[in-house]
Order: sequence, then structure tokens, then C-alpha cells
Amino acid sequence: MEDFNILTDKDKQDMSYKACVGGAILMGAAVGRLGMLPGLLAGAATGLAFGLLTCKRLSPAIERKLFSQNERLNDQELLQTLRILRDETGVTSKSDAMRLLGYVRFEANQKGQSLKNGRNACMPMKVAANQILSVRV
Repeated sequence: MEDFNILTDKDKQDMSYKACVGGAILMGAAVGRLGMLPGLLAGAATGLAFGLLTCKRLSPAIERKLFSQNERLNDQELLQTLRILRDETGVTSKSDAMRLLGYVRFEANQKGQSLKNGRNACMPMKVAANQILSVRV
């Protein structure tokens, strides 16, 4: 299992790293053609985003940045979020966790505050993560 307490140079060269740290601008290149997601995968991305945003372990500062297209996560915020994703979804690699976080950022930027309304019916984060990672778009 990878060390989720440090970001190596290799991690920072991962295509998903820019999508995790930055806003939605680089999202398409980093995690695939997200705008063209099939229904099931889009639902999984929404479920994962909703699950992470309602997670009590995520700090308000990080949550605010996830919704922002302009604010960037610093490395410590990114590592904290990747650890939460690891714990909640069971991923074992930082690359997979960064890929999932890219989907979360995309969904948060696309759906905005509507992700936080109480009427969302979403699948568990682990199921959503498995669906997303099983399909490479």
C-alpha cells in the first residue's frame, strides 16, 4: 500500500494531480471525457462527490475549494482528502485516489451547491468508486 502522507515527484507528474489541485479547467484531460459519461458512471461520480462532501472528516476550507473553479488545494489539503478517499473507498494507490478526486471536483463544479441538498439519493462511496475505477474513459 502506498504512503498517503507524502506526495512524491512521481505523484505530482500523474495526470490526475493537476485536476485534484486545480479547478475544473484541466479536468477533461486529467480524468477523461467527463462531459460524455454514460449515465451509470455519471451517477457514480455524483454519488462519490456527494459522499465526500457530506463526510464529516472533510474540513470546510477543503469543501469550499472543491466547489471553486479558481481555488487550488495545497499539498497538505490534497493529502488529507486522498486519505479520506482511501479510508472511505478502499483504494490502495494515490493515483486511483487522485483520479476519484478529479471526478469529485468535476461534479462539484458542474452541479455546485445542488450536491448538498438533502434530496440526493446516492450510492455508497465504495460502490461509486469501484464503478468509476472499473471503467477507464
